[in-house]
Amino acid sequence: MGDRVAAVAVRPRREYDLDLATVRPRLRLCLPDATRAESIEARSARLQWADRPSRTRTTRSPR
Repeated sequence: MGDRVAAVAVRPRREYDLDLATVRPRLRLCLPDATRAESIEARSARLQWADRPSRTRTTRSPR
């Protein structure tokens, strides 16, 4: 998932020399209320997903 999130920043960087990490918070202020709410909801969902315990981590019992 990290690659997909990072890939979103490639095109604006390449075409417009924009750093999305810098621009995104300011851009959000210009969005209509409904779009801004959707953006905030999506970010919250992504952060909750990232904070969940990983299922790939397993602990081995000592032998």
